[in-house]
Amino acid sequence: MNAAVKMSQGSRQDGNAESVQLAAELVHDFNNILNVIGGYLELMQENSDAPDAIARYLAKARQAVANGSSMTSMVASQLHARVPAKTAETPPAKASDQHE
Repeated sequence: MNAAVKMSQGSRQDGNAESVQLAAELVHDFNNILNVIGGYLELMQENSDAPDAIARYLAKARQAVANGSSMTSMVASQLHARVPAKTAETPPAKASDQHE
């Protein structure tokens, strides 16, 4: 199970150690996606004289990009759900602004 899925399932245990572990898993998952893209780009370069092969590699690379985009969107939505919205606060009045 990848880290983005774990996050979306609401694993809400508190603690810095869990946050660090989740971040490490996300980095690992994202690195895997980048490696897939890099691998298909390398294959395209090696097979530059084979348009059919390049088309297949491009399709696979695009799918990896879509997977990465989906993962980052999922993480972003979970982060937005967990971070409380800031409320507008009135700044304290200065002593010089107060009238008797």
